[in-house]
Amino acid sequence: MWTDSGNGILSRWYDEQTNDGSYVERGAIRTCLTNYNDLVYTEPCDGDASANASNWYQRWYEISTPTGWKLQNRMTGRILDSNEYGQVYTLGDFGDSDLNQRWE
Repeated sequence: MWTDSGNGILSRWYDEQTNDGSYVERGAIRTCLTNYNDLVYTEPCDGDASANASNWYQRWYEISTPTGWKLQNRMTGRILDSNEYGQVYTLGDFGDSDLNQRWE
């Protein structure tokens, strides 16, 4: 489970590791976090994470850093980011100085 550590907005997601080492981030209402063209949104999950789901836009790599976890989309390579307005999207990796790209 992770929450946003940069701007104090609390959102809960549950990790399910897939067979390729990436994770599916599932919300409480059976939707999955998805990334496409830097947009981040939820949509119905594409199957069971253990069954090699085919929608790679719903998969994320969880990478430990000194300032928290960064979530990198498996398909796009972009990093989950947020702002003070509670919006989420993906951008390039700005490193450990950008806490809006770090999650706990």
